[in-house]
Amino acid sequence: MDLPEHLFFLDNAPVKPTATQIIEAKKKNNNAVVKTATTQEVFGSQLHSYNIVDAITDENVLPFRYHYCRTIKDIEDYNKKLLYSSHERIKEVVKYILEKAYNQQTKDKKFNAMFAVSTIDDAMLYYKEFQKQMKELPEGQKLKLATIFSYAQNEAEPEEENNEDASKLDKTKRDFLEDAIKDYNNIYKTNYNIGSSFQDYYKDVSKNVKDKKLDLLLVVNMFLTGFDAPCLNTLFLDKDLKHHSLLQAFSRTNRILNSVKDHVNIVSFRDIEPQVNESITMFGNKEGAGDVILIHTFEEYYNKGYQDNNGNEKQSYIEIVEKLKSINPDEIRTSKQEKEFIKTFGEMLKTRNILQQFEDFEETEKENPSISEREIQNLQSKYVDLMEKYKTIAKNNEKQQHKEYLDLHDITFEVELLKQFGIDLDYILNLIGKYNKVNNTEEIIKKLKNLLHSSIEFRNKDDLFYDFIKHIKDKENNEDNIHYEWQKFINTKKLEELDKLIEDNKLNKQETYKYISKVFENGKLKESGTEIDKILPRVGFSANSNRYKLKSDMYEKIRKFFDRFFTISSKYFEV
Repeated sequence: MDLPEHLFFLDNAPVKPTATQIIEAKKKNNNAVVKTATTQEVFGSQLHSYNIVDAITDENVLPFRYHYCRTIKDIEDYNKKLLYSSHERIKEVVKYILEKAYNQQTKDKKFNAMFAVSTIDDAMLYYKEFQKQMKELPEGQKLKLATIFSYAQNEAEPEEENNEDASKLDKTKRDFLEDAIKDYNNIYKTNYNIGSSFQDYYKDVSKNVKDKKLDLLLVVNMFLTGFDAPCLNTLFLDKDLKHHSLLQAFSRTNRILNSVKDHVNIVSFRDIEPQVNESITMFGNKEGAGDVILIHTFEEYYNKGYQDNNGNEKQSYIEIVEKLKSINPDEIRTSKQEKEFIKTFGEMLKTRNILQQFEDFEETEKENPSISEREIQNLQSKYVDLMEKYKTIAKNNEKQQHKEYLDLHDITFEVELLKQFGIDLDYILNLIGKYNKVNNTEEIIKKLKNLLHSSIEFRNKDDLFYDFIKHIKDKENNEDNIHYEWQKFINTKKLEELDKLIEDNKLNKQETYKYISKVFENGKLKESGTEIDKILPRVGFSANSNRYKLKSDMYEKIRKFFDRFFTISSKYFEV
């Protein structure tokens, strides 16, 4: 049946309203109502209560942001079930996820997501539509997608799936799942099937979600209970959930990982706000549970301010920014001023990190920026300067082994958040290409100086960029081939500096090249092991006592070389 397209639209309507007990649950089985045993009936009277409110307050798990995207206009003349599964609606939902929601909610693939739908039929429709739309996207924008489901007598009940058995599926669903597994095999170079290796497929999917090698997992009921992956931060929902099943599903995303993941996102394409509020009331078991379980509104974070879970008053983003704008970084001299600035800038990073999940933030800042890019760079440069300063102080205190001459216990730098708001190599090279086109070397260096100094990633590499600018000054280059010229230049520099490192430290050249190639290919440097011994110069018996120090010093030099070149050059070390 063709349905009129005007019925379907995406209306973003933000809503503010651990182990989960089964308090009361019923399900239908062939038209007969079967009562599921409650937690109390199975385990007896409650000895101690520790619910999701307690867990969030104790910072053992993260709070949720529930976000409802309305997709169907309020028209009663149509069957809602028919509308939910219609091609027009599914097409719009997939388009929304691919074009806007996925990158925004997962912070440009720093995390990954699950998408839970009502039935296997819906999963099949969604999977086909994702594959269809992704064919039109550039390679870098495509998602690594997988789906998994198994036989369930009643797909509407979350407890009915998770049996890791697909053998009882009807032929249409079995054939579809077999093809989906073939897609998965092509991506990951595996050889799973729906028969003897289906459980291995299940385990591999689970591992790839946990290792963040899979962008989006499409499920019906599998993985919605008993599965933890700290890198998951978003659950897309086109499914009706309630009671313990709702909070169980939500809680697949709320494991602690790092400071960038400060809350998780529930994006629902069905209005389940009443069920959300009911579950919070039922399982929160405390007055004001919703204020703990759900994060605050955009308006509170941006303009009004709010209370945290411990009752502390928190300033709004605008108040924090205004405070920062009143600070002249060059006039920060005393340790008290430094600590106050570090704290305030850290609060700005944390609040901005939350706000970037709201679509209103980008629109508001675009229309009327609260702080200029130049001001942010100046403040961030000072923040990074202080971070380097206090890192040195901490090392000196540790070496001197006496009472710290500066109190460091209350100083925290938001390193992960700082990286989150940093610049990337593409941005820098595009900027260089833009100014090189008009042959304005001084303007490029002037523009880059403050930008590079404000970055943890690039401040110790600024000389490389300045040398590159001089290197291409008299060449005819444009923005299109600037990346190619950079790779040629940086690979030459990398070899020059490695050869100097080998010569200065009398290392075995062949073994060093082999060792460094492996380090760059693996993307990490191991301090333990015997591989580094092969590159060290041979020493006499009397010098063996200094072997450990020699190895430790050499490791530190290689680490600095690796940190300097790894993120700005090819991972394959070209010799």
